[in-house]
Amino acid sequence: MPGTANLEFRLYDAATAGNQVGLTVTRSSVPLTDGLFTVSLDFGQSAFNGNARWLEIKVSSTTLTPRQPISPTPYALYAVTAGSVPGGVTGSGTAGTLAKFTGTNAIGDSVVTESSGKIGVGLADSNRRLYVRDDAAGLTYPSRSRTSTIASREMPLASCSLPADRGRMTAARARWLMRSRVRGTAASSTSSRMPAPITRTPH
Repeated sequence: MPGTANLEFRLYDAATAGNQVGLTVTRSSVPLTDGLFTVSLDFGQSAFNGNARWLEIKVSSTTLTPRQPISPTPYALYAVTAGSVPGGVTGSGTAGTLAKFTGTNAIGDSVVTESSGKIGVGLADSNRRLYVRDDAAGLTYPSRSRTSTIASREMPLASCSLPADRGRMTAARARWLMRSRVRGTAASSTSSRMPAPITRTPH
């Protein structure tokens, strides 16, 4: 039926009894059309914290029952500011560093970094697609030097004038020459330290 009504709105934390949440909102001389009405309500910023809420409506001196549960509306898709999540995750990190859990509800930096598609573990290296470093274990992959330089020493070859004989160089003489090369000793002629040649007498 047409007309107007004085309305009163309260928010509760339970379907029956419970506690009132937020402000009491009153609207006077609200137009009615076939018993229907439209109003805007504001129970205050702290009224909605994620817990269930029920709306109680009072028309003039009559309280309507039951209380109506408040459901999410399809239009509530974006919040200007977001409150803290109860029991949520806290912490901060560094740009380009993979986050990790540093506690049950906290995050922080890990040892994995990324820059321009290049990944570093232990230490970022902008020259490689993948770089792994563990100072405690003395591990680096790949090695910063791809070639190994082995120190070398040039040793003079020993030379000697051997008396001619019909046989070949004996094993003892060969060993002596080898020792001379290692020690870097150049022998220009045979000496008493050199084993005497073995001559063979043809039969």
